[in-house]
Amino acid sequence: MNNPKVDKTSLFNELIAWDSIIGKRVHLIACGSTALTFLDIKETTTDIHFIVPKFTEYDYLTKILQQQGYVSNKKGGLKREYGFKVDFYRGDKTDTIELMNSPLDRDWHIPLKQYKYMYVGVLNYYDIIISKLFRAKSDDLRDCLMLVKLRQDEIDIDILKKLFLQTIAGNANGKKVSKHLDSFLRMLKREKLYTPETEAKMKSPPVKTKH
Repeated sequence: MNNPKVDKTSLFNELIAWDSIIGKRVHLIACGSTALTFLDIKETTTDIHFIVPKFTEYDYLTKILQQQGYVSNKKGGLKREYGFKVDFYRGDKTDTIELMNSPLDRDWHIPLKQYKYMYVGVLNYYDIIISKLFRAKSDDLRDCLMLVKLRQDEIDIDILKKLFLQTIAGNANGKKVSKHLDSFLRMLKREKLYTPETEAKMKSPPVKTKH
C-alpha cells in the first residue's frame, strides 16, 4: 500500500493537536521531507521527522504522546494506527548525521510557528541538503535539486560545499560520502545552477573598484 501524501495543512493540524495536550514548552525543528513540505517545496508522506534539540523536552514530548495513544515502533519512532508515524531525533542529530551547529541557533533554522507551548522551526537550507546528501538516495538528490531550483537566490553552493565537507570531516564514511557531493554538483552543473568559483573567475572580467 502506498504511503499517502499530505500537505502542510495536515502537518499544522497535527502540531495544533500536540500543543493542546502538552503543558510545557517544547522546541521542534522539522527536518528531511517534512521540512520541505513546510517550505512549500513538496508534499510529504505520513512519515514525518522532527529534531527535538533539548533532551528533557524530547523525553517529555514522547512520554505525553505515548499517553495519548502513540506507540513505539521498532525503529524508535512513534505511530498511531491511523495517522502519522513520527521520528523524533534528540539533540543536534537528524536520521543521518550529527549537525555542526545547534538547530536552535538563530542562523541554523527558519522560524515557523509559536503555539501556546510549542515552538516550531524548519532546519535551514544548507543542513537540509547536507543531511539528504549524506544518504543520497535518488529521492534525496531530487529533493536537493528541487530545493536549489526554488531557492537558488538564497543558497550559495560554494558555502554548501564547505559546510558539507566540514560536517563529514572525521566521519568513518567521509571519503565515500564526499562522492555524494560530487554527484550532486554534477547535477547542478547540468541544470546550469552552479558554476565553480574557478570557472567563474576565468569567464568573468576582473571587477574594478574605486579607492
